[in-house]
Amino acid sequence: MKLVVDEWLWADAGGDNGEQQQKESLRFLEAVFERCDKIVIPGGETEFVRKFYDLCSRADRDLRLRRIVKFFAQKFVQNSDKGEILVPPADVPAQAELETNIKPDDRYLILAFWQSGADLLITTDLPLIRGLPALGIPVVHRDGFLREYLCGK
Repeated sequence: MKLVVDEWLWADAGGDNGEQQQKESLRFLEAVFERCDKIVIPGGETEFVRKFYDLCSRADRDLRLRRIVKFFAQKFVQNSDKGEILVPPADVPAQAELETNIKPDDRYLILAFWQSGADLLITTDLPLIRGLPALGIPVVHRDGFLREYLCGK
């Protein structure tokens, strides 16, 4: 299964949402790596990339963050079997530009989904969850997804 994940991953990994979510973010990455699943890594100047770089800059002072950053870099960024790094398209599909119910900062997720041919988008953004089904994009909330995905882990 090919997964598009938004910035919740880095907020959780960075401890912004508490220690439990931080642990879950690492367990999620480990579970994706162990399965036949893949994470789509949107390129360009996106919130996903910006928040990952922010986490990287904080990792030199925190051993737990360093472990998460190193794991993601080695197991996903440097491994095309587990991470698909996208180059932003030169011409943005018109439908994404016309979507007024999707915040401009979230449109990169739509493009990443379409460009990669992903199977599922995982987010904590409720307006995004309400807006994506109209575009035919399967979307789930992080909490429910992780509860099921990490079951038994």
